Amino acid sequence: MLPSYSSALWSVLVAANVNQFSLIVGPTASGKTSVLEIAAAFMNNTLRTVPMSAACDTVDLLGGFDQVEDRPGEFMWRDSVLVEAMIAGHWVVLDNANFCSPSVLDRLNPLVEPKGRLVLNEQGLVDGETRIVTPHPNFRLFATMDPKFGEISRAFRNRAIEVFCPPVDPASLDATVLASRHLIQ
Repeated sequence: MLPSYSSALWSVLVAANVNQFSLIVGPTASGKTSVLEIAAAFMNNTLRTVPMSAACDTVDLLGGFDQVEDRPGEFMWRDSVLVEAMIAGHWVVLDNANFCSPSVLDRLNPLVEPKGRLVLNEQGLVDGETRIVTPHPNFRLFATMDPKFGEISRAFRNRAIEVFCPPVDPASLDATVLASRHLIQ
């Protein structure tokens, strides 16, 4: 672990302990995802990554209908990685969340509220009722972003604890550690 990760790691662990949605902010290659990987391993949890892009929509975040093989005209709902992780109690990182349209990310606002949950209107009625997914107690949600590439909506950002990962200074101990790891591999 790089020495500069310790503060960010501590902040992520504290936020995870109190089940607080966290936004990890920092420049590209500053260790945002590495901090989350270390925290998840330390807490003995699985970290699932949802890569975000301008092309992401609610199907990517929540799930959608896929055609059933060998049954023309028949479709079946498939949960997304996020919904699967909510049910299984895994941790999820929305990687580069600011690449995604704010209107898509804002669909997750009810989830990041205290005692949050998701209403899957997109699935339609299941047994006459709208499906509501309540997260497993071990589920945690994180997002990463590099502000150089834009912002996320204020509504989504205001629901998060922000953790900053500073850039790696080429003259620092971190750069020396990274260089020595590179030479070893």
